Amino acid sequence: MPTHSRAPLAVVGHLNIPPAALEHRFVMEALAVAHSRESDDLERVIGTDNTSRCELYGWAPHVAPHADGFGFVYLVCLNDGKSSISVRDTCGEIQEVFAPVGTVIRLDDRLEHWTSDTVARVAAFTGHFPEPCDEAAIEELEAGIAALAEGAYIGAPRVRDGFRVLLDDECWSAATLDDELETTLLRDATAAGRWIEICSHCRKPAARPDPKWPYSMAMSRCMEHLAAR
Repeated sequence: MPTHSRAPLAVVGHLNIPPAALEHRFVMEALAVAHSRESDDLERVIGTDNTSRCELYGWAPHVAPHADGFGFVYLVCLNDGKSSISVRDTCGEIQEVFAPVGTVIRLDDRLEHWTSDTVARVAAFTGHFPEPCDEAAIEELEAGIAALAEGAYIGAPRVRDGFRVLLDDECWSAATLDDELETTLLRDATAAGRWIEICSHCRKPAARPDPKWPYSMAMSRCMEHLAAR
């Protein structure tokens, strides 16, 4: 295997995963989404925004070989399960690491990679980076896991837009129509006088906003009308 500093696949640390982190609503949401993808052979992975901030990531068992083309990413599995992550390096050699809970893994996702798993996995994730930056990435992951363990809503890592399943106490809101929508607790958005996006068919908060918001709101739907399409 190449030297650790540039290896396209490496274990670079270990973090404690408090049990409270697994009870966070965002982790349970991610796990539910990962389980829902077990019957989908094409889209087994929960996508990420790749902002270099900590976010939640996950996948159904046995992700097929693929390359993403972004750079170095870091992940640490939160839920129990047996997984191996493999990569085919530039020499055609296959490298493999195992991913027990708490193990921090660095992966160059520009190379072909795949997984073998016993269960769906949810991980704290950060990336992408053009070069390895283990220390900064581990600090970002550690802060995200701490926010989950504290039960924080604001600032806790979550799956990206498009994979979120809003609960009845959540909504999509914005400070003004010039700002981007974000998921917030309904009570907090109401108290702050924020714009709350509503279903175009009723007055309930939208579970999925119109993709063309704020220029169009005709396709904003609550869960009931989203399911009725």
